[in-house]
Amino acid sequence: METTFMDFDRMKQISEGFQDAAELLQNVSKALEAAMTLLRLTAFIGLVGGAAVERFINIIKPRIDELARNFVEMSDDINGSMEAFRAAQQAGNN
Repeated sequence: METTFMDFDRMKQISEGFQDAAELLQNVSKALEAAMTLLRLTAFIGLVGGAAVERFINIIKPRIDELARNFVEMSDDINGSMEAFRAAQQAGNN
């Protein structure tokens, strides 16, 4: 019978990596939001190039937001897996 084990320290590092990536993407999203606001103002004044860049940012920002949500979900899933594995180990030891 095979024994299953989990390297909790490594799994925690992976989970934290996903969390860090999510925070980075959330910050990028905030910066894009600020850039879109600025570009909307310049487009209102009449700069056509600003409007084009604003549209591009408008397309890419939702994808960055989705990636950030996915990374948070992956981090949560890894943490949940570690908790379930620990609970199973404790139940098996009793």
